[in-house]
Amino acid sequence: MSVYPGFGGQTFIDSSLSKIKAVKMMADAHKRDDIWIEADGGIDHNNIVMVKEAGANVLVTGSAVFKENSADNVRKLMAFL
Repeated sequence: MSVYPGFGGQTFIDSSLSKIKAVKMMADAHKRDDIWIEADGGIDHNNIVMVKEAGANVLVTGSAVFKENSADNVRKLMAFL
């Protein structure tokens, strides 16, 4: 979890990036490219690139999609991937 469990719309916890990087380093050290590293919560257009660059390959977003125009929000997020 990259937010505190409990409710949607929370801000991404920045210290999650170092945890994602650590897991990615462990997977790389064991030559495991089949590991799914998930970041769940607080993912939006402001941090999606950093989270992906840290090593996450599964990104869970809710509020960043469902606020206002969902189709536009998905397009905006996908542009960063």
